[in-house]
Amino acid sequence: MVAAGLARSVHAPEDLLASARELADRWTAGRSQVSTALGRQLLYRNSALPDPAGAHRVDSLAMFYTSIADGAEGVAAFRAKRAPDFKAMAASDMPPFYDDWISTAGATR
Repeated sequence: MVAAGLARSVHAPEDLLASARELADRWTAGRSQVSTALGRQLLYRNSALPDPAGAHRVDSLAMFYTSIADGAEGVAAFRAKRAPDFKAMAASDMPPFYDDWISTAGATR
């Protein structure tokens, strides 16, 4: 599977969880918590929407709200060639539309 490009790696059962966590940490370490949480929810919910217009609306809202604080910090850090110092927390700083979006989708964070 790895040689065919269908998998990144193969692990023994006892190593699988640690390897999965390591990979997840590489994807999320140093990233905005809010952006990561929104991205995950966008993947879950937008793929199930019957019309792409709804997905586009929510994606646009997410981009707008995350560009205000953590987004500005991310750009500033990139331009200054330094690590970002994201302040927003997924537990308390999700965009205003998030709670309504979650409740209408019937899912939890």
